[in-house]
This record gives sequence, C-alpha cells and structure tokens, in this order.
Amino acid sequence: MACGASTVSPDSGEPEVRNSLDDIGTYSPRELAEYLADNVLTLQSPRVQEFLLRTSLLTRLNADLCDAVMDWSDSQDLLMHLERSGLFIRRPGRGLPMVQYHGLFSAIMAENLRSCPKTLSLKCTREQLDGI
Repeated sequence: MACGASTVSPDSGEPEVRNSLDDIGTYSPRELAEYLADNVLTLQSPRVQEFLLRTSLLTRLNADLCDAVMDWSDSQDLLMHLERSGLFIRRPGRGLPMVQYHGLFSAIMAENLRSCPKTLSLKCTREQLDGI
C-alpha cells in the first residue's frame, strides 16, 4: 500500500509476525482492524488501492461523486465489485443509491491519506461536487 502503510503477509516466514498472531487477544479492535485492512489491501490492485485511499474522506459514496474525485468514468463498476466482494463498503439501507465505508476502515484510510503527498489528495472542485 502506498503512502507509508506498512504491510506484512500473515503467512510470511517472519517469526515476529507468527508470534504476534499467537497473542491476538492482546490487541485492541483498532489494531486488529489496521492489521486486517493493511493485509487485505495488499491483495487489491494498485487501482483499487488508489480508489480506496482517495475516496476515504467521503462519508457517502456513489458513482458520480467517486468519478469526480477520481477523475474517472467507471467508478460504478468498482463500487459494484467492492460491494459484491463484501470489501470495505456497506449499504446503509436497502434501496439507497449510496454506500459508505466501514467506520474503522475509513478512519485508517483517512490517516493514510493524510500522510500522502498533496498530489494524491482530493482533486475535485466545489462546482463539480455541487453538480452531483
């Protein structure tokens, strides 16, 4: 994961990783969420990782808003993939056109975004957002 998110594969041969997993009950929910988010993120394509990072500050997501933030035109496909996979997002109510990130995941990604160079920050204007 870009921008300083440290990741280590749980099945890596590093003894400290195996030992830390033996003591899983000693970690806070936030530490566990960070560990899982980082390790699941490393399995995602660079494009998905960029999408998750750059949209992490949004409280609700839909295709038009994500397209404006990302300067893409296919966010709907990516959102559908993430929702079908059960990864990172949830629909707050049946039939609602918006989705949102799981709370702890959003907080972790927002922290990662703040540590990134300014060039990766949100690139949409107020006029673009007002039109959505």
